[in-house]
Amino acid sequence: MAYTITIELRVDFDTANVKIKNPMMLKLARQSARELLTRAMMIQDQRAPSIMITDGDFFSESKDVAVFGDDEEG
Repeated sequence: MAYTITIELRVDFDTANVKIKNPMMLKLARQSARELLTRAMMIQDQRAPSIMITDGDFFSESKDVAVFGDDEEG
C-alpha cells in the first residue's frame, strides 16, 4: 500500500533579501529531502521510495526542483 506524506514550507522574506534567502532555503530543502529519502531507502521493502521538491511564489507557477543537482556538496 502506497503511503504519502506531504511537507510544505512557506517563507516570506522582505524583497531585499529574496535573492539571498530563497536559494538558501532551497538548498536546505534539497539537503533535507536527500536525508529523508536515504532514511526511507534504509527501511524500504520491494518498491523504492521517491521524493520530490517544488518551488514557486504567489505570482508564478510552482516548478519541480531536482533533489540531486549542481549544488551538492562533497
